[in-house]
Amino acid sequence: MDKRIKKSWNSILPYLTLAFVITLMLSYQLNARATFISSDAWIHFYRFFDTKMQIKTGNFSYFQTNYGFNHSGRIFNAMYGPLFAYLNGLLLLLCKSWFIYEIIIEYAVFMTAGIGLYKLCQKVKISQAISLVLAIIYLQFGIVISIYRFNWMAWGAALSVRYP
Repeated sequence: MDKRIKKSWNSILPYLTLAFVITLMLSYQLNARATFISSDAWIHFYRFFDTKMQIKTGNFSYFQTNYGFNHSGRIFNAMYGPLFAYLNGLLLLLCKSWFIYEIIIEYAVFMTAGIGLYKLCQKVKISQAISLVLAIIYLQFGIVISIYRFNWMAWGAALSVRYP
């Protein structure tokens, strides 16, 4: 019994460590209850608000943005990916605030990137400790950290490390 508990603890420890490190990374934002918005975020936030309102009202428009962008009817979702916009609109509807939505998205991106790199390192037979350190370093630098600017390149960086 003791070996099974130790084995299961060793298999779950890297994921708990990643979650802890991510929480530390987001601690200022969590304590200040701050929502970070930069230049590119406005476009995507308008898209997600529009799809949220489409889901909420049942008035769907694949091409036009009838709620965001000052009800101007701009065509953004068709260009930037409507499925992703509708998924984020649904998440925003469920979260009920931009702050909670942003925290969930940041955790999702960081966990996806961290677990992806950890699994990649395990696939090439790097030790568990070194794999975890490399995953944490990957989260601290580069494109993944750009989730704070909400330029959406972080999703690409997180998903570029494929799960084996």
